[in-house]
Amino acid sequence: MALDKTIITKRLTYIKYLYQQGVEQSKLPEVIAGFALMQFHDCIEMFLLLVAENLGKKDYTKWSFMQYWTEIESLTMRDAMNTMKQRRVSLKHQGSFPSHDDVVECRINVGTFLRENVQNQFGIDFDTISLVDLVSYESVRSPLSIAVQNMTDGKLYDSLVQSRIAFSNLLEDYEGTKKHWYHSILEIGKKQGDKYKNFVKNASLKNANNNMAWFKEISETTNELRDVAKITALGIDFKKYALFKAVTPHIIRFIGEGDSIESEESLSKRVNISEDLCNICINFVIESAVKLQETDYDLSVYLRNTKE
Repeated sequence: MALDKTIITKRLTYIKYLYQQGVEQSKLPEVIAGFALMQFHDCIEMFLLLVAENLGKKDYTKWSFMQYWTEIESLTMRDAMNTMKQRRVSLKHQGSFPSHDDVVECRINVGTFLRENVQNQFGIDFDTISLVDLVSYESVRSPLSIAVQNMTDGKLYDSLVQSRIAFSNLLEDYEGTKKHWYHSILEIGKKQGDKYKNFVKNASLKNANNNMAWFKEISETTNELRDVAKITALGIDFKKYALFKAVTPHIIRFIGEGDSIESEESLSKRVNISEDLCNICINFVIESAVKLQETDYDLSVYLRNTKE
């Protein structure tokens, strides 16, 4: 008996997520890129299990990897997948690292296999499967969906804006359930404002301007360090975050007054906006959301509502 379409779509989403994780891994330096074969193999194996289950095959969980092509004749690219499997075996069990060219070849072949066979087996275009559904936070999923649609429609600046909004919402929602007496337990120190101006102004110092600049730099550096510490502590990839922050529009949030968003003209002067960049930003937000969902909790469940 065929599986429900909703179940198929959900499982294909996980398969695509594994595939994209493998794609990212494959683009790292050669000695690390080889481990992408593990994820490529896992996503193909998950797909084969899904196909067999959907076709109502018996005892498919006992099949070897290559046996699926014998039992399911409609599957394509047997030789290419066998090559991928052998390279994975050499890496995992023999410590033989694949070359950069081998990894690239596997990446291309796995992508082609998924596009061909997802279409053949389920009538679904693999490229249209959205990873946004992996995100459980509605305030994040909604702008991300818009970001994906904007990218598809060629509205690249608007896509970057929505990705930035989605990430801001992600941090706000996650921290929102970690507060006790109005303070987040994830807060690292206090954000530094501009109180130093009054201190310098009233200090009657000969070099007031120099001291003002010094205090300003100290405050800005402190706030940047708080930002780095929080992102890193949350398990979010800081290097990816740094890129994301640099290439998406600056957004300043005012309570009750909406957001102030950097214009497209301003962003275009410093960023080479492209579809690839939009895709990188969307995937970063999804990856960050999935990471936070692994350890999410509501602090109010564990703490009393009264002061001790």
